[in-house]
Amino acid sequence: SYPAVCNGKLYFCASGPGGASKLWQYEPASGASLAPGSASQASLPQEMVAYGNQLYFRAARFGAPGNIGIELWKFDGTNQTPLDMFAGTGSSYPQHFIEYNGLLYFNACGTTNQGTELWRYNGAGMPTEAARIYPNNGSSPEQFAIYDGQLYFSAYDGVHGRELWRYNGSSASLAADIVPGGQYSSSNPNGLTVYNGTLYFCATDGVHGYELWSFDGTHAQRVAEINPTPDPGNGDTFLMD
Repeated sequence: SYPAVCNGKLYFCASGPGGASKLWQYEPASGASLAPGSASQASLPQEMVAYGNQLYFRAARFGAPGNIGIELWKFDGTNQTPLDMFAGTGSSYPQHFIEYNGLLYFNACGTTNQGTELWRYNGAGMPTEAARIYPNNGSSPEQFAIYDGQLYFSAYDGVHGRELWRYNGSSASLAADIVPGGQYSSSNPNGLTVYNGTLYFCATDGVHGYELWSFDGTHAQRVAEINPTPDPGNGDTFLMD
């Protein structure tokens, strides 16, 4: 699972004769084999992404040579090295990796009671928090896409519900509040994709159900009501059958 290409090789998570899920590699000349550095005990590698000629992924280590939980790891072709963002036995749970402006962005939890926020890494030292949108709770940014020079995503700030947000390299801001009304009113944008100079995604306005929406950098609008519904507030009538 989680196949990714880095430096001419295909990497993936697999369970070999030993039974544990580890980092594996494949190239036509030599076939599939356990990747070097397995002595680090990086288990269940997930969400692999190539960045700066190295492979990054999320993996777990709960035993020797040190219980660090589920953290960010990097692989240089020889060594599998953990970046223990949540120091100790706690886990940072990094996920949703994307490269933006030369840096690797993702969401993670770095300290106790901080929650999951937007983080970034330049390939050296330790990752740093890029934006704290919902202090002491976590905004859980996800569904990343790069549009018009900015990083767009879905996030929850405890005030507007889960809505469309953007990050310009230094700060995060609400891009569109599709469903106004407070922290329990959310449009839940997902599947962000750029097409013909416009950002498209799936969202709900609280009336028409989940439909196709677009954002031009200023305004969000529903593109089409593909599955019309006579039931305001429901929208997805096929779920009622």
